[in-house]
Amino acid sequence: MNRSSKFMKSAAIALIPVALVSAAALEVSAAATNYDLKPINLPGATGTIALDYFAYDRTTGKVWVPASNTGSVDVIDDATDAVSEVTGFATGEIERRGRKITVGPTAASVGDGVIYIGNRGDATLCVIDAKGHALQECLPVSADKAVTPDGVVYVADAREVWLTLRPKAKIGRAS
Repeated sequence: MNRSSKFMKSAAIALIPVALVSAAALEVSAAATNYDLKPINLPGATGTIALDYFAYDRTTGKVWVPASNTGSVDVIDDATDAVSEVTGFATGEIERRGRKITVGPTAASVGDGVIYIGNRGDATLCVIDAKGHALQECLPVSADKAVTPDGVVYVADAREVWLTLRPKAKIGRAS
């Protein structure tokens, strides 16, 4: 078997699982269209709210929504659509693409009885009690605060919080 034949055989074998996955995704997509869309107003929203990483807590039935530029995390009850607000997060101002924007909490991850929140406003990782919704503490993600948290993931098996970080860009204190 020559080299190009080996390549074609390998490519065909590699494409078979992709085709099977694609067909399965189409079936799931068709079945997943049985849902309702409805707007839910977030507290303190007077204009555009910067949103990034949400999290859903199956044990409490809550959706955790870091509403970055408001300096709060909104909590939506999936049974009633009631919205409560966890406030007290620092915000900061950064320059992005030549414009100044306000940033604050941007990422949520469900832990063991707590919610972890990455805050770009002051480069911290914050902890919220999942049931009482009380902000517990915020810890810097680096000693010199040269980076801010981007993604936050709680890894239950290891009982670890993993962060992706991004360099801080011309930040100033907004509140």
